[in-house]
Amino acid sequence: MQQAALQWLEREPLLHICMTECIRRGHAELLYAGRDGVVLRDPVGELLEISVDSPETLKRWLPFLKREPFDVVAHQPFAPDILAPALADRPGAMHYYHSVYTKKEPLDVVLPEGARIAPLDKRYSELAERVYTHAPPGYITGRIEAGVMLGVFWGEELAGFIGQHTEGAQGMLEIFPAYRRRGLASALMAANINAALARGETPFGQIVTDNKASLALSRSLGLEISQGIAHWFYR
Repeated sequence: MQQAALQWLEREPLLHICMTECIRRGHAELLYAGRDGVVLRDPVGELLEISVDSPETLKRWLPFLKREPFDVVAHQPFAPDILAPALADRPGAMHYYHSVYTKKEPLDVVLPEGARIAPLDKRYSELAERVYTHAPPGYITGRIEAGVMLGVFWGEELAGFIGQHTEGAQGMLEIFPAYRRRGLASALMAANINAALARGETPFGQIVTDNKASLALSRSLGLEISQGIAHWFYR
C-alpha cells in the first residue's frame, strides 16, 4: 500500500510533500491508497490527510471524515466547497502553498556581527508562548521539549525563533520587532532547513496564500513553491 500511495502522491510532489514526508518519517497510518486517491491519518500531528481524483470521490469519504476527531487537510481545488459545509465542527480554515527545499546541500547561514543561533530551551518557553499566538497553550513548550526549536540571539537577548510543527512542517518563525530588517529571519530559516537535512528529512513549510513576504523569503533561499493549494480545516 505504501508504494501505491507514494506513486499517487508523487504526481504532484510539492503539493503532497506533507503526506509523503509523513509516510517517510514513519508517522502515517495509511487508510487507503488506490487509483482514485490516498487517505492517511497522522496521529503525531493529529491530522487526517486526503488527496483524491474527483469531487465524487471526496464526497464518498465525507461520512468517514465527519467521524474523525482530527483536523482535515485536503489537496484539491474543489475541496473547500465540499468540506466547509460538511465539517461544521471544524469551522476554521487555512489555505496555503507548500514551500519545499528539494536540494541536499546545506545552506549558508549568514548572521550579522553580534548574533548567534542556538537551540531554544525551556527557559524561553513562557516568552515564546506569549509571542506565538497561533497555537493552543503549551504547544510551543512541547516543541521546545521535542528539541526542534531554534532561537536567534542578539548578544544575550532572544531576538526571535523558529521550529518544526508536530506534523513536520517548518514554521513558527518570529523575529521580535526591535531586531527586524537585520537578516535574522533568513538566517534562522536557513539554520532550520539545515537541521532538518541533518535529520534526513525534506524540509518543507506552509505559507498562507496571501503571505507575500514569506513567499519571497522562501524563494530567496531556493525553496520551490507548489502550484496547487492545500486546505486545512481545523477545530
